[in-house]
Parts: sequence; C-alpha cells; structure tokens
Amino acid sequence: MFSTLFELFRRWIAVIPLMITLQVMLKRKLMKMMNNQCQKLKAMYFEFLIFYFPLSYMYMFYELDPEEEEEEDSLSPWLKEYWQLKFLPYYDEIEKEANEYFRYISFYSCRFSKADYISLAEFLYACLTMKGADFRIVKNSALCLAALLKKDLISHSDLQLGWRRLYEIYVEVAYKNLEGDGILLLPEELKGSLELVIARCRLFFTHDATREILDEVRPYMCPWDESMHRALTIFYLFLPTCLDHNLHDKYGARLWFEEMWHWFTKFEVNAIYEQRIESILSRLTRECPGYVDWSDKYDVIMTRVLRSFNLEVGQERVKAGSAVTSFNLDIAASWIAYMLGGPNDGIQSHLTVLLRSLETYLYPSNYVHGSAAILGFLKKLSNAVCGRVNRERYRKKNLHPQVPPNLRLTNAQLDTFVESMLPCARLAVFSKYKPEYGPTIMHSLDNSLCALVGIAVALVRDDSNLGNRKRGNLETMEELSGKPYRGHAISLMNAIIPGLDGNNIPKMMVAFQVLHLLLTMVPIVDCSDAVHLRDDLNEEEKEVCSATANFDTIIQSLIEKMFEMIDKLISTIPQASTNLSESETYERFLNLFSNKLKMLISDDTYEEEELDSTIMWYLTLGSKLFAATGPHLLQHKNRVLDLLRLILPLKSRSACEVSRNALFRLLYSLCNICLSRTKTCEDLDKPLEKYLPIRHWAKIVDKRTLKVNFHVPSDEELAFVNEILEEFFFPELEKLKNVEALSKGDLLKSLEIVCSALEGVLALVPPLDGTPLIWKEHPIKFYLFECVTAPSRIDHFSVKVKDGLNLRNVVLERITAVADYLLQFRESETKPLRVIVGILHIILFTKGLDKKRLLWRSGFYFNDKYLQVVKLLFRLSTSTYSLVRTSAQRVLDSYLQMTPYSYCYILDDILALLRNSPQVSHEQMKGALYILLNGKRAAICVRQNWETLFKIWPALVEAQHSEKPSVIQLLEFAQNTVVDNFESFQINFKFLDNTVDAAKNLYKNGCNNSVHSPAWPMPDENEIQLAILAEEELSREKRRLYYALCEKLIALSTDTTLHWRHVDMAQSFLSILIRRDVPYPDEAIKLFVRLLIDDKIKTRRMATGLVGAWLRINKQKAVKVIYDVDPPSNLGPGSNWPIFSCMILKKFHAMLKSGTIDVFTQKYTGALTFGQIYAAPSKQEAANRGLDQLNETERTILQFFNDDEFCSKFCNYMSVEEKKDDDGFNAGEQRFASEIIAGLVIGSKLWRYEKLVSMWKWLTPFITNCLESIKNEFVKDWGTSIATVFGAVDPTILHWYIEILFAVANKPTETSFHSAVRLYFVQGALNQCEWRVMELWHRLIKLCYEEMTESYQNLRERIGSCLSTILWFDLDGVFVDKSVPPKFRPPRVSDMMACINTMIESLWSEVAEAKGCDEKQENNDSHKFNCDENGRKKRVKFAFFQAISVLKTTLSYLAAHWIHSFTSLPLPIFNILPLLMHFENETSDEELKASCHCQLHAGLATAFISADNALMIIGGITELSCSSSSWWKAKVSLCKYLQVAIFSNMFVFMAHRPALQNVLSILIKDARLEVRDIAAETLSGFFHCCFFDVQNELIEEFHAWSKSEDTVTRHAGVLALAAIVQAFPYSVPSFLPGVLMLLCPHATDDQPIKGTVKKALNEFKRTHQDCWHEHKTQFSEDQLSILTDLLVSHTYYV
Repeated sequence: MFSTLFELFRRWIAVIPLMITLQVMLKRKLMKMMNNQCQKLKAMYFEFLIFYFPLSYMYMFYELDPEEEEEEDSLSPWLKEYWQLKFLPYYDEIEKEANEYFRYISFYSCRFSKADYISLAEFLYACLTMKGADFRIVKNSALCLAALLKKDLISHSDLQLGWRRLYEIYVEVAYKNLEGDGILLLPEELKGSLELVIARCRLFFTHDATREILDEVRPYMCPWDESMHRALTIFYLFLPTCLDHNLHDKYGARLWFEEMWHWFTKFEVNAIYEQRIESILSRLTRECPGYVDWSDKYDVIMTRVLRSFNLEVGQERVKAGSAVTSFNLDIAASWIAYMLGGPNDGIQSHLTVLLRSLETYLYPSNYVHGSAAILGFLKKLSNAVCGRVNRERYRKKNLHPQVPPNLRLTNAQLDTFVESMLPCARLAVFSKYKPEYGPTIMHSLDNSLCALVGIAVALVRDDSNLGNRKRGNLETMEELSGKPYRGHAISLMNAIIPGLDGNNIPKMMVAFQVLHLLLTMVPIVDCSDAVHLRDDLNEEEKEVCSATANFDTIIQSLIEKMFEMIDKLISTIPQASTNLSESETYERFLNLFSNKLKMLISDDTYEEEELDSTIMWYLTLGSKLFAATGPHLLQHKNRVLDLLRLILPLKSRSACEVSRNALFRLLYSLCNICLSRTKTCEDLDKPLEKYLPIRHWAKIVDKRTLKVNFHVPSDEELAFVNEILEEFFFPELEKLKNVEALSKGDLLKSLEIVCSALEGVLALVPPLDGTPLIWKEHPIKFYLFECVTAPSRIDHFSVKVKDGLNLRNVVLERITAVADYLLQFRESETKPLRVIVGILHIILFTKGLDKKRLLWRSGFYFNDKYLQVVKLLFRLSTSTYSLVRTSAQRVLDSYLQMTPYSYCYILDDILALLRNSPQVSHEQMKGALYILLNGKRAAICVRQNWETLFKIWPALVEAQHSEKPSVIQLLEFAQNTVVDNFESFQINFKFLDNTVDAAKNLYKNGCNNSVHSPAWPMPDENEIQLAILAEEELSREKRRLYYALCEKLIALSTDTTLHWRHVDMAQSFLSILIRRDVPYPDEAIKLFVRLLIDDKIKTRRMATGLVGAWLRINKQKAVKVIYDVDPPSNLGPGSNWPIFSCMILKKFHAMLKSGTIDVFTQKYTGALTFGQIYAAPSKQEAANRGLDQLNETERTILQFFNDDEFCSKFCNYMSVEEKKDDDGFNAGEQRFASEIIAGLVIGSKLWRYEKLVSMWKWLTPFITNCLESIKNEFVKDWGTSIATVFGAVDPTILHWYIEILFAVANKPTETSFHSAVRLYFVQGALNQCEWRVMELWHRLIKLCYEEMTESYQNLRERIGSCLSTILWFDLDGVFVDKSVPPKFRPPRVSDMMACINTMIESLWSEVAEAKGCDEKQENNDSHKFNCDENGRKKRVKFAFFQAISVLKTTLSYLAAHWIHSFTSLPLPIFNILPLLMHFENETSDEELKASCHCQLHAGLATAFISADNALMIIGGITELSCSSSSWWKAKVSLCKYLQVAIFSNMFVFMAHRPALQNVLSILIKDARLEVRDIAAETLSGFFHCCFFDVQNELIEEFHAWSKSEDTVTRHAGVLALAAIVQAFPYSVPSFLPGVLMLLCPHATDDQPIKGTVKKALNEFKRTHQDCWHEHKTQFSEDQLSILTDLLVSHTYYV
C-alpha cells in the first residue's frame, strides 16, 4: 500500500502546492475542532451520517487560467479586486462600500486605478522617509507601504523610489543604539517593519542604486571587524536582485557577484557573515533564475550543506563539520531548488549523492542530533521545489523575471528529484521527531493518517483522462505515463474506517479528516454496471467502475462504526439532522421532543431548582431544534413557539441556561445571513450511459460559473422575529423597570433572556443613536463608518420597537437603570452585574457579523450613548467585587483601545479615584489603576498624548492611598508598565515640502477619478498657511505640556512628604522623558547629577544612565572629513598609509604636535576602501573647548565633579562591590579605577598634543603599577577596560598605552599567572586594533615564541590563544601589496609553523624513525619498538622536553584556531598530521596523548578542505599510508582521520576517488591485522555513504585478492568483500547476493579469515532479519540454502 502511495507522490509532484494548501487548511480546521473536541466531534459524526450518504458532494474551486485571469483584469476598472466578494448576497452594497473605503486594501484589494496606486505609494514613501518624522509614523507608513507593494501590480518603470533616505532611517534604528544609550524609546518591532518595507521597496530602486549602495557600504567591509556584518546586512536588504539579465549586466549583480562569491569561499568557517552572503546569493538565484552559472560552484555549495548538518561520523562518533557556522540550511534549500533543471539537470547529481549519504541517519536505529536538521532540510527543499513548480507552471505571470524556458523543470527532472528524495521520505515516515519534519510514524494509525491528507487530492485526480481536464497551460509538461492509482482511494476509505475509535479522539479526528477529503471529491455512486453498459471505457476506468461496487460495504461499515457511538453523541442528532436533512427530520424531532417535554413538565416543575435528569435530557435535545434554518422554523412556527413557551419559564439554573440558548439560536437563525446547504446531486441521478461519475472525481469548478446560495431573512422571518420579541423579550425588559421588586433569581433570569435575545437580533439593529462626540476640533471632516452586513432591502429597523426607537438605545437605558440600582443597593449580587457587563459587550461590539468573519473593528463612531456605556462600564470596573471588576475591565479596555480618545471623557473620573480620600475605597482605587494600566503598549497611562500624560503620571506618583501589600504591588506594576511600554513620541512636527507635493499629486489623480473623487476641494494657499500656523501652534502646546510635566515630576522627585517609593516612581517617569528634539530641563539634569550619589543603588543606576544619555545627546559633533588616498604616490617606501604609519613615532609626534595627524577611530576604515574619518585634532574645536566655552548646564555639572565631597561620595558609591555571578564578587575599587581610566582615555581621542602628553605622564605610572601587581579577581575588569579603550580610540594616539602593555609583558615574573595575564592584556588591546597594527602583532608573536617552551598549562593556553588571534589576519584572498614592508604584513601561518618545526626538530626525528623502523625489530610482547627505546633515551635531554612543551603549546594554538580562524585548514597545519598520529599513541604523557587525539579527530579531521588543497592532502595521506608496518598505531589513527575528513569534504574529494581507493587498498593489505580491520571499516563506510560505488570490476578485484596464496592479501580480499556486505545493513542491492556467495566459501578458512566471514554474516543476519521476508526475494533457492547452512545453528541428537 505505502509503496503505491509513494509512487503516486513521485508522479504528482507538480500538484504539491495545492496539496500543501489543503493540508494547512485542514490542519487549522483540526486545531479548531480539538479546542472543543466533544461538541465538534458529535457534529462531525452526524454530518457524515446524514449529509454524505444522500450522495451529495462538493466541488473543489478552480481559479481561471492565467491568461483568462489577465483578460478579466483588463476588463476591470480597478487594479486588483477580490472576485470572491461577488458571491455575497449584498455585493451591490459592499461594492459601494469598497469603492468609498478603498483604503482597506486587506479587505477589498486595490480598488483604484494604476495612477492612484502609484501616487499612493509615492505618498506613503514620502511619509516614511520624512526627515525628523516620529518613529511611530515611520512604522505605520512602513507597514502600509509594505501591504500596498505586496501585490505585483506595477513594474519598475511605473514607480521608482530612492534608497538613501530609507537607508539612513534603517541605520539609525538598527546601528545607532538609540534605546541602549537611553536617547529614544522606539516602537515595538520597528526594525522588523523597516526590513519588511525595504524588501518590498528594493524592487523599485533606481538603476543607479546598486552602484550607490556599494559605494556607501564598501568602507564597512573589513573581514576582521563586526562592521562586515553590518555591510552584508545592508547589502542583503537593499541590493536589488529582481532584475532581468541585461539590467544585471549593466546595473546589478555584475557589480558585486564576484566579490560576494570571493568572500563566501574565503570565509570557510567561523564567520557570522556567512549566512548573509548565502542569503544574497540565494535570493539572486531565486529572483533572477539563470543569471549565474553555478555549475563550477556545486562542490563548494554542497560541501557547506553537508557540513552544516554536523553529523556524527566514524568510529569515534566525531561531528563532521564545524558547529561554529552560520550557514543556514533553510536558505540553502531554496538555493538548491533554483539550481535544479537545465540541460544537465543542474545540481541534481550532487543532490542525489548528498541524499544517499544522509539516508543512513534517518533510520530509527541511527538517529543522532543531526537527524532533525536533515528532516527540516528535506521539508524546506520539498516546499521550495513545489514553489518553483508552481511559479513556472501555475502562477499568474508578473512583471518580474521568469525562469528561462531552457531551465524550467521538466517532468523527467521532477521524477529524478522525487526519486532521489524518496528513500529519505520513506525513512522520514518513521521519524522520531516532530510531525512537521516527516509524514510521521506510519505504523501508528492515529498519526499515520496525516500522511494521507497530503496525497488525497492527487490520488483521486490520478486518472487516465487527465489530459482532458480543464487545467492551465503547462508549456513544459510532458505526457503522463504509467498506470493511474486513483482506484486506491476506494481501498483507503475501507482501510481508514477502523480508525474511527471513540476511545482515541486524536486518531478519530484525523481519520475523519481523510474521509472528509475523499468523500468530498468522490461521489458515492456504484458505477460497476457501467462496465456492461458502455463501450468507451479504457481498462483503468473499468477497474475503477468495478471497485465502486464496494461502496455499499464501505457505507455499511461506516454507519456501523458511527452507530456504536450514538449513545454518547445522541444530543447532536437533532441539530445535525435539522441542519442537513431538515425536510425529512425536523418535524419528527419537533413532535417527539415537544410531546415528551409536555408529558414531563408539570406546574410544580417550573418551581423546582434541580430538574430530573430525564427532563434535562429531552430539554437539551429539544434546544438543538432552534438552530434550524429560517424557512423550516417559519413552517413550524406555532410548534416552535409552543416549545419555547414550555421551556422558557423554568426556574432551574441549568434549565435557564438551555432555554436562553434556545432563544438565542432561534433568533440568530432567523436573523442571520448564512450559506445555504445546496445539494449538487442532480447529475448523479442520470443513467450511467449519460453521466459517468468516475470521470468527475475531484471535479474543479470554474469561478465564473460557480453558484453560491445564501439564506437571507425574508419579510415573514423578520415578522416572526418581532413576534418572538414581543412575547419573550419585551416583557422581560418591562420587568426590569421595577427591579427592586424582583428577586435575585428572577432578576438574573430576566437579564439572561434579554442578553440572549439581544445577541440574536443585533444583526438587524443599527449602532447606538446619539449625538456624535469629537474630542477636539479637527480640520478633517468626520465620516460615519457603517459596515455593510446585509442587503439594502433588510432595514436596520426591521426589529420593531415602540415609537420607532433603536433597540440598542432602549436596552441601554433600561440596563443602565438596573445597573444603577444594583450598584447602589444590591452590589453583592455579582451574577446579575456580570450579565449586565455581557449585555454591554453585545451592545458595543455585536454588529451583525459572526466572530469568524470579523476582520476589523472600527472605533471611529462615538456618540453620547457610547459614552454612557463607557461610563457605566467604568463604574462596574471599580466595583467592590473582583469578579465584576475584571469582567467589566476587559470590555472597557477593548473598547477604549478600539476608539480613539474615548478614554479622555472618563479620565478625570478615573484620576479622582486615585486621590487619597475617605470616599474612595481600596477596590475603587485598584479598579482605576487597572483601567489605566491594562493593555501594555496600548494602556492609557502610556498613550502618546502630552495632555493625558500630564494628568496621569503625577496622579500615579501622588496616589498614596494605602500601604496594603496589594496596592503597593499594583503601584510597582504601574511604574514598570510605564517604563517598559512608553515610546518616545514627537513634540515638534512639520510636514516637509516633498510630502506635501506627494499628497497634492495623489489629490490631483483623485480628482480625475469619478469614483474616488476627494471629499472636499484642495486647500488653497491661504488654507495651507493657516494649517502651517496651526501645526506650529500644536507643537508649541506640546512643548508647553512637556515642560510642565517635567516641572511637575521634578517637584515630586524632591518632595520630602512623599514615600520613597513614590519619589522613585517620579524619578523613573522623569528619566524616560529625556529627548533629543527639545532640550531636557536644566533642573532635571541637575537633579540626576545629584542622584549620582544617592544611597539607593537603583537610583544611582538610573541617574548614571540618564546623565550618560544627556551627555551623548548634547555632545558636540566632531568634524569629519573624507579620507582621500592618492594611489600612485602612496605605494613606495615612506608612504603614509595608516596600516604602517601608526608606529613611526618621530613622525607621529611631529604630526600630533602640529595637529595634522589623521584620526582613524573606526578600525574598518581603509580595509577595503576609505570613507569618513575624524579630522585632525587642530580642527576639533568642540573637543578642545575651554571652561568659558561651556554652557551653563555643562559648567554646573563640572562644578559638581569639582566638589571634593561630591567626588568622594561618588567614588565610594561607584566602588561598591556588586554581586554579578554565583562565584564571587568583583573588586569594586579596581573596577571603578579601570572604568574611570577607560572613560578618560576614550574622551581624549580628539585632544590636542599638550593635553595628551600631560595625561600620559599622569596615567603611565598608575596603569603600570596596577597591571604589574594585578590579582586574579581584577583581571576581568582591566581586560574589559583595555578592550574598550582600544576599540574606541585610534591606536596611533594610544602608542603610550601600547608601550606600557609591552613593557609590562616583557618584564620577568615569578608566576605563570602573571605571564599569562600580561599576554592577555596585550592580546585584548591589539585584537581591538585588528589589522591596523601589524607591526605590533609581529612584536607579540616574537614574545610568544620566547615563551613557547614554558611547561605551565595556563601559559601555554594563553600563548595558543594569542597565536590564533595573530594568525587570524592570514586570510587567503586578501591582497597585500608587495611594496608594503614585511613587518607591516600579516604574520603567516607558514612562517609560524616553520619556526615551530625548528623548535620540535627532535620530535620530527622521532616520527621519522618510527615511520622507518623495520617490523622485525618489534617486540611482540610489549608492542614497543626499538625506535621508542631510542626515543626514551633522547627524552633524558632537556631539549626534548622543551620540544614537547612547544608541541603542547602548538596543540593549544590548534584548539583556538578551529574556533577562531576563517581559514579552516592551511597546508602548514595539515603537515603536522604525522606528529598528531604518532603522539596520539603516546603512553608516557597522558596530557599530550589526549591533546593529540582531540586535535586530530575533533579538529584536523573535521576541518573544511578547499579544492585547491585536496590534491596535496591526498599526496600526504598516500605517503603516510606507505610507511613502515611497525608504525601501525599511527596508521589506525590515519584511517580514523580519513573516515571523518573524507565524509565532511565528500564533494571536494569526489574527483580524487581513485587515489583514495588506492590508499585504502594499501592500508587494507597492511601486515598488521589492526590496520586491515580499521581500513576495511573505513572502506565499508565509504561504500555506505556512496562515496565509492560498488562496481563489478571492484568486486572482481576483491575476489581475486581473496583467492591469493598470500595470507595477508587473501584476508584483505575477504575484508573488502565483507566491507561491501556491511555497507548495506538495511537493503539488498542486486550485487549483494553474489558478494555473499563469494564470502561463504571462506567460512572454513583459517583465522583471522574465518572470523571475518563469521562476523560479516552474523552482522548481515542481525540487520536484515526484520525485513527478511522482503530481502530473501533477492536470492535464488541455492543462495538461500547456502546462507541457511551458514547462519542457522544445527541441532544434534545423541
């Protein structure tokens, strides 16, 4: 069965997009049903029972062909519209609404002209890029523009947008650290919104944008600086790639592709930039298919993919690949999908090899950590290929580049792709991971059914007449071949029915899903007679017709299954029956339940509190009858009313619940507009000669001929509604007039009836009538927004009320009176009050749309009646009882958030409850606080209105109502809510001219459109000037309120009568008001300077942050200049490039003294190109101001710090030790000293020479003393300080600091700790200077060489780390001019390894001796050879121990190299492979042995190998494999190395397979048994991962070996044959039986051959026995007999 399904999947890959859509749709449906399992399941059972068996079925939608759709669009006056709206019964009304409110693009699509579309986009872009605009405007404009440009409706020639302003905004948000520095509090998800709109806008950037972006961003491209990530991120976001080939050649990818590929290949490992480059290249491949010929790059790409899985390989279970990688497999999947196809099938051959090598990791017994990554990759790859097929064949063509015809995927190529995926897909079926990775576990029915959902559509449509179906034009589709499989749909129906198990809800749900899908597409008609009645059937149709004879059995089985659960689900029979077979069943059920209830209900029953279960049973069943459609309810009107009269007066609470629900269902059914259930089975009744149902399975419907019927309430139904209200609703409403006379139960019942009836009829009731309220006068005219929910013939006042009043208004007035009474006299009756809250919710929000259809709530309609509701909800929200408060607060919060400025009408009432007054209770205060705080960023207390904040924040601070813990906790919550959710918003606002011009252009285009003509004429110049004045006045008012708020908070922050918690709240509120567009009040900054020495640490932290933010905002701008380099005059000796001018001290001092030196603070400057740099100190007037040049506030701050007492306290407080981790404390004084020095030095970066010299002389002895006498607990603080300084200041200015560090490092010390720490300081400093201090790196590496012979581990590790950092700059592909002196060039790995090799020459001698020792010298007992003895004699020498120390230091360097360097395996490092192999087996030094083992297998073996180095590595391996047999332990290590190294670089070594095969042939014939065994294991692994192909020639060669007279060669042949057998543990390829037969004759040979054969056969038996019934079919009878003799133990009888 499953093989059939997978074959079907292979042949129907082209329709997978539709399958995925269905699967998502059904999954959502499943999740909704699971939320309320019982109720939904009941309805579903009887839907099958009653709906499907009458032989009705639904047709699937089918959209028009792209050409036909384009034809329709050309006839439409609109750019784009939703065709689905035409099926609504009120389409004429909603069309008018859509034309009027065309701004709702999400609902109505683009119902405007192309010119309007372009003008609107330009206007939104102008708003988005408006200089100085509030970031909230930026975010909203970005989201609007992104939504508008989401649709591919215009081309680049229609709209062109600039990129620079958008770039500046993004840089400011993403890289200026505005929030981190405390300068601005940005809107949530602002950065994501900008990235989204950039992706949409880059399609319309001008042609010159690419060049301009490259010129702007290239100065940031420095591979050793984090600015590289910034540059690549900008490239990824902004570079246009959706261009055709010609444009790319002129303006696009031709300018940058080679550069990107260069960095992609040179960043072999450990680069966080890798993913960004991958994303750029993948996007280029997807958006402009065929532009790049990737054929010569497949090996590199697929090697990255393979290594990214991080799979465990080899005997050591080493992870093949680097875990430190940013290569993204999801992006790679899309990249690979678009490299498929073409004349040579593209990357398919590489993909096939990859998937074959990954297959083994998907077997359940082999699961590793990387298996989940494989499954995720397969999923993404399948989706990407499906998306491409959809794009090439089905998607409507747009103006973007299309896939060239010669590159489009053909069916044959899709077959090849699916066949390559199929083995992995089969294994993914048994996945142990989450279901989204694979179809899930097939042997578990409750999960395996999910796999069938995805293929059901393809299964049913798979018929022999597919070519006659109405489908889109598929230019590249070949004729389908092979036998269709749709007949299996019937078998599946029969097989799934046992899954309907009521005891297993999830399994039953999925089973119903599959049945639902199959029965939807397959009409249940027995067509078996058609075989005899028609002569035009082909063989496949005859088989399917015959199979339909089984429908009777299927239906019978299904009915039996469902009737088993009828007892549990009986309550849904009436509703399901009345919904689906009303004419046949409604009257029967109505008579039955009416009669039963009349018999059971007596006069006494109405007074009972608890009813008999029998009554409740029939009452529940009967209540379902009220959910029938209007015509049937109307037909049985009297019986329905009698039943309602019978049950509604019941006083039992449970009965009241049922009866009021029945009333709601009745009214809702009569008033609601819904789809009519229409049966489409007319054709099925025709004779089989005229209509053959099997030819209409999964029939697709043309949307132009589709008919959708809606039920719209008739006049009779509306009259029935009024009759019901008159009898049941208005009397209850009348009772509420005399509420004081009603008991608690009667009051609750009346309110519940009013609530249910009101909710049922509000579809026919207009919003509340009243006088519109506008908070403030506005020049924009107010328009009442009414959502169309019914045809115009249905009057909103169809529900009759006396005097023609609005029913909502009538109910509101009555409910308000009831609420007033209850709140005043009976507030303890919480249930009626909560029902009142529910009624108010219905009045506010119910507008005739079901919640599922409600996409948007418009809150722009507000009048005095809505205000009445709001005020009533406010009173309920401050009730004494928490249940009432919380329910009312939820409704009130929802409405206040939806309706702008509605909160302003009750704000004063809310704040009145925060005052300390005897008339205000704790509950009222808490309720008021919750009203202000609920909603997070939408809370009233953080609304972006200065008048509101001026009222609320001081009121919160002064709210000293109570010291109760709950109140204190709530006030803390209030403070946190404001601080965490407040967003900085604008005070000064001005529309720029370009924005106004864009608005005028949009206006002019609108004037030419009769439908969308403007609502008022364009303002004249006088009106515009008045608007500008109003704009300025508004800004002045905002500024006044801002300073008034600050002044009030300053007063509260210094109010001694307030509790400290309230003072802290005032200070917190004041701190978040700091701004950069208007000056922060002087008194506020002075306050926070004083708070720097406050005794509370929280206050000091807040003050430190604010003062720092103020200083950043008010910092004078430094002068910057463009650094120009004259290349011709700057190449010879004496040139002044910054790369080597930094340490020419004489010249430096002269330039600094004269103030002409250039300042390169940013280390990336000059790495690729030069950009802006700081001008010389002589031009930096702001950084060298005198005291008289400071403003008053700056002088005041300076006075504070000149005060000895203030400074003393400041130093003491800042030196307080703070616990930062669980291990201990940082020394406060040293930390403070390091921070002060860092700040001082950073601040001096633009000082003039005299000030610098003075500072150097003062700091030098202090820093020297601290670093020389440093203790362990101070290291982190000083390391951070040094790194901070050197990261922010030009190293030329810090030459004095550098000399201090080197001087300290060169001083002798008695402890290894101090030596290591001093190197750490130098390393940390130079690391921040990066490539600009190459001379210093050379100084450091010499220092490291001198220390390499040290025996202390901590010092060796530090030296290794230093070497790794130094050699980080030896990056292949980075050009270094030959004219640059050697001391200014990056240190080379080759030079370092040459130096090290001279230090460990004695170790190399030992290795050479070991490689050349003769086997006869080996001691068989101890397995130690004479060369080892000679080595041990040498170890007596001191030089040998030094060499060992150097080797250990080198191993420490390698450990750092693997996680730091961009170049994974330089050849000089590979050359130490013999050392690692040899000393991995060292017995006298465990540390050395463990280190060599780790670096060999977890480092060297997993390293990325470039294609350029592969040949040399093969040569080295070959040489090592030919060494003496006495060096057998090293050869074992070599084989283990090969297992990992070759697999992790498999695609690189594909071209060198013969050479590797020769290496393994040498090793498998080695004289040592251990080497032969491990070589055979390695060979088997290469066969298993498909690196080697098993060919007949190879088998014959191995067989020839096995017949050799030489024992070693004979054993090698048997091992090689056994390796083939063990390489296929889960399958039996065609050649495997023959190989087994070649092995069997050796079962009686001498050891070790006999043991090898026995082990191979036993392993074969173990791995194949589970599926032996399938595997044995590959063997002949004679072969099975031979295997049985060898594998089955014989029983002997005595």
